[in-house]
Amino acid sequence: MTRATTLTVLTAATLGLASAGWAQTFPEEPRTDQGWNVRLDFGLLAAPKYYGDDDYQISALPGVRVGYGDIFFASINEGIGFNLIRTGTLRAGPILRYDFGRDQDGDSLFRVSGGGTNDLLGLGDVDGTVELGGFVEYSANQFEAYLEVRNGLGGGHDGMIGSARFDYKTTISGFGPPAFFSVGPTISFASSDYNDAFFDVNAAQSAASGLAVYNAGGGINSYGLSASLTIPVSQTAAITAIAGYDVLSGDVGDSSLVQQRGSRSQGRFGLFTGFQF
Repeated sequence: MTRATTLTVLTAATLGLASAGWAQTFPEEPRTDQGWNVRLDFGLLAAPKYYGDDDYQISALPGVRVGYGDIFFASINEGIGFNLIRTGTLRAGPILRYDFGRDQDGDSLFRVSGGGTNDLLGLGDVDGTVELGGFVEYSANQFEAYLEVRNGLGGGHDGMIGSARFDYKTTISGFGPPAFFSVGPTISFASSDYNDAFFDVNAAQSAASGLAVYNAGGGINSYGLSASLTIPVSQTAAITAIAGYDVLSGDVGDSSLVQQRGSRSQGRFGLFTGFQF
């Protein structure tokens, strides 16, 4: 089975590489330790064909999120997490994610517009990777800070990858139902072992792809800004628009893959509907 390049972008969303806001369809509810809840999401996302590309595609993306109170959550893009620490302002705990890797043929099961890409031919596939780590989230008034760090357990990579964001949240009223708006800066960082898997070009890959030989180190991978607007349409349904812009930096931005065939500038826009049960 081929992996979807777009799912790789979505997995990277929590790293500040792409927005995960499409899955956060509903505004935050009062936290409780009682009961299961399920949310179904579906929508369209315009994003680079691979992380670092300058060509875009539109993908139709489904999503399912399962949670139990404020203790447990699981979804494709969020992974599986437990809030071992949960107070009125602080959440923290372990998290398990899956990085879907990258196919050199640029194939995507969910693409509806934009065509494939030959940019990655000769670089080989990057296998999927299970990543284990932890997160901390602190909320105060209309502000929220989030930090997450994970490490690959083997497969496509065995490096460290992390992200941080700082959001301002507010309610917009006067135009029908109250809308929930969030905006703030994001940053992502990774070790050389992680960046090697996606941005290195060795001699054999150089000969096969035409890209210059390159060895990526670790550091700050990107910085940017993301925003989301959620409009509830009923007690159980909402529409969410997300937008974001990142600049690839450091050794990732200098990679021959980005310099010769892609772009440091990475934008995305999505429109999603969600239904909660």
